[in-house]
Amino acid sequence: MKKKLLFWALFVGVLTFTMSACGDDDVDLVPDQVPAVVKESLEAMYPGAMARWELERGLYKAEFYNSDRKEVNVYFEKNGTWTKTHTDFNPMDLPQVVKDYAAANYSDRYIEDVDWVETPQINYYLLELDRENKNDIYLKITADGTVIK
Repeated sequence: MKKKLLFWALFVGVLTFTMSACGDDDVDLVPDQVPAVVKESLEAMYPGAMARWELERGLYKAEFYNSDRKEVNVYFEKNGTWTKTHTDFNPMDLPQVVKDYAAANYSDRYIEDVDWVETPQINYYLLELDRENKNDIYLKITADGTVIK
């Protein structure tokens, strides 16, 4: 009886661990686990940044706060190539054309969160539009009001 109970307890524990691990592919890293070229790229872009590192969807992510106390997430490939930067952005500071677009096209939702996203190809605002009991909608829109699909 004890062996059977122990077996089921272990089974449930392993199953719970496996399911929780599958739901989130972010892996916390210590600085020694980050390639030197990636750390050098971060230092070149943000001198003196004190970052916390994660591996997210195959990219190295540095998380830190800038001088404006806004959270910044910078993503790099393993060879040190910068891919994108997400910086927290105050919804009140959005350009009027962006606010107007969101209000006209998503009048039943409110802006929950905004990031300013920079990539090698284009920069845009990433708006998280929320409505109670509904899935969030994410809107990518440039400073001039151009929506990105």
